[in-house]
Amino acid sequence: PIALRPRGREPLAYYLSFYKWGVAFRIQEALTKGEVQPQWGRNFSEWARQVPNLQSSIMVRGMTAMGAEYSGRIHASRRTIGPAGGRGWEELDNMLSKFDVVGTTQRF
Repeated sequence: PIALRPRGREPLAYYLSFYKWGVAFRIQEALTKGEVQPQWGRNFSEWARQVPNLQSSIMVRGMTAMGAEYSGRIHASRRTIGPAGGRGWEELDNMLSKFDVVGTTQRF
């Protein structure tokens, strides 16, 4: 039998990976140029507060990653996954229900 599963990561690991890959150097460049408050925030925790539900949002709408990476936030009007409930969560649930196994992994 063939089992289908999406590749999902533990949320903190996902955030850390995304930050190290696409955001940390932008913050460092901005701080080096003398910006007091870069648009991404000054560190990981400031940036992470601006991009809630990052992995879930990207699963529903892949282009969500652009806002998180390039502008340091997911603007409220573009958030596909908001507070518990709502259309975005329904879309995510519908998409994930098509898979046989859903869970997180750190090895892939």
